[in-house]
Amino acid sequence: MTELDEKDGPDPAPARRLHPLLSAVLWCALVVLVLMALRAARSFLIPLVLAFLAFYLVKSLNSVWRRLSIAGRRLPETACTLVSTAAILGAMVLLSNLVADNASAVVTKAPIYQERLQKVYTTIANAEWVNHLPEPLVDQTTAWLRALNLGALIANVASAMAGLLGNGALVVMYLFFILLEYPVFRSKLQALVPDTRRRGKVLRMVQEIDRDIRAYLGVKTFVSLLTALVSYGIMRWVGLDFAEFWALIIFLLNFIPNLGSLVATLLPTVLALVQFDSLRQFAIVGIGVLATQLVVANVIEPPLMGKTLNMSPLVVVVSLTFWGGLWGIVGMFLCVPITAVVMIILAHFPATRWVSIALSRSGEFASGLAPESALAAGPGNGSGNGSGNGDQEA
Repeated sequence: MTELDEKDGPDPAPARRLHPLLSAVLWCALVVLVLMALRAARSFLIPLVLAFLAFYLVKSLNSVWRRLSIAGRRLPETACTLVSTAAILGAMVLLSNLVADNASAVVTKAPIYQERLQKVYTTIANAEWVNHLPEPLVDQTTAWLRALNLGALIANVASAMAGLLGNGALVVMYLFFILLEYPVFRSKLQALVPDTRRRGKVLRMVQEIDRDIRAYLGVKTFVSLLTALVSYGIMRWVGLDFAEFWALIIFLLNFIPNLGSLVATLLPTVLALVQFDSLRQFAIVGIGVLATQLVVANVIEPPLMGKTLNMSPLVVVVSLTFWGGLWGIVGMFLCVPITAVVMIILAHFPATRWVSIALSRSGEFASGLAPESALAAGPGNGSGNGSGNGDQEA
């Protein structure tokens, strides 16, 4: 043995690694525990997440107020925050009162609508043209019309909307403390992450989350408001009962991807069918609201949204089902922002960046990472060159 060998000594023992099967079992157990915790703590987590979304709305409104000037001077940040918070609180109170006032009136008139719905069913069942339709389609339609209970349906929708706005006091309290904590965020981060390089990575991740969520909420609020206003004009022109209530429902349901716009179109359309004797008003409401939804969703929204979220449509549907199952209708509202935050966080770690790429629409991400290098930094390349490159690019 040479002198060099004696100085080097024996090779260090290789690091012990868990058996793949045991590792998979532990990961599955961790996922189950996280899901159970999310389900059990939803009464605490839902108002907290809503408060963070309200915080992003405040910051988005602040950027609007800062563009305004009074006597040649721009509003200070504190004044912008106060105005934005007051505007959001006022909107919450207005929406809550509108839902409460109209829901009771709609439920009161529900028996009248139910009676007219049965007349519509009888008219359709006795129509001669029904005999030319496929028998399974006729059976399914008649069964659906028989089982449809407008009073219960409207009450459930109103209850869901009231539940969404019912956590207002808790959301406002959380929002107040988030606004207080926000100015000292950087100093806390500096204390928590002393390393400049790592702190820069965390800041970039937070900035991406901030940018994407603010852009999503701003665009979605604008297009939902536009859809609701145009639909309200159509329903008001026709003379549909409770047009303000249905416009509010359309505005809120448009935050639920895919399913929300469908339900928002069906509800006033069905009411028009049972309210009016002529099919003309029914056709105007149905076609008008549907056309508004299609134009806004396919023509106006895509250029405004751009590549902000870059989320696969399949991922949107799966997240809608997942968060809806965990947190109900509130989870459906929150599914896109939560999934977007998860994707951004996964994109900043080399070992999980491949998951973010798989969930994206185009195989690219906002960080500018090429798909090939991202996949190279996947589970099999979480260290070595892949890790080094990921640290530099994150």
